[in-house]
Amino acid sequence: MSTPPPVVTKYIEAHKALDLASMHECQADDYVFSDPAFPDSDTKASKAMWAFFIKNREKNKMKVTYGEVKGSGLVWDADYVVDYVFNGRPVVNHIHAHLTLDEAGEKISKQEDTFDFYAWARQSLGLFGTLLGWSGFLRGQVQAKAKATVQSFIEKEEATSKL
Repeated sequence: MSTPPPVVTKYIEAHKALDLASMHECQADDYVFSDPAFPDSDTKASKAMWAFFIKNREKNKMKVTYGEVKGSGLVWDADYVVDYVFNGRPVVNHIHAHLTLDEAGEKISKQEDTFDFYAWARQSLGLFGTLLGWSGFLRGQVQAKAKATVQSFIEKEEATSKL
């Protein structure tokens, strides 16, 4: 098994420590992120999403743990778990991250996370998530709300020059 390059190790350690500045140092200028709640986010939204979650870590009681990291060259995979509170409900989200490095292998240019959306919806949305978490309708509603939340966060941060 290959040893992850320094940027991957630094990124994972920064994520576990909820160290936004160090995470951003590891992300390429054109870094993009995608997952079931934040699909195909552009660079600004991708970086703002992490800022939103980390800046609200006290409120959402976020804790991140990583498992095995595997890969080679410019492509690395890692499994991690995020424990947090969403809408007053405890959530334990098991996530698989697929990281792609830039051509120089010095920054992360793309992160594609996958997780069981139905399991997440059951935990985070209670009965509503249990009944509709399998549906494309609910996924679309969650995505629209997530996008609006990040956009609102961007606007507030830009108004106070913190982003």
